[in-house]
Amino acid sequence: MAYLYLFGAIVFEVTATLLLPLSKNFTKPLISLAIIIAYSISFLFLTYALNGIPIAIAYSTWAGVGIFLVTLFGYFFTIKWYNGNV
Repeated sequence: MAYLYLFGAIVFEVTATLLLPLSKNFTKPLISLAIIIAYSISFLFLTYALNGIPIAIAYSTWAGVGIFLVTLFGYFFTIKWYNGNV
């Protein structure tokens, strides 16, 4: 059950992180509220996951998989295509 909580924490953390550019520096109230809720749920699930998984394993998995997924989704969904002049 702890690994399901860890999976949920990763999903909500990635969701919140991908919503950050859409909030336009927190000027969009609904998106900003969704970010706050998603991060809160992510930390709640991570706390539940720590009841069955050592903190070193849980945090490194949460951070590593989160970074990987944010990078992957960012590449495919939010990348800006440039004409070679960056």
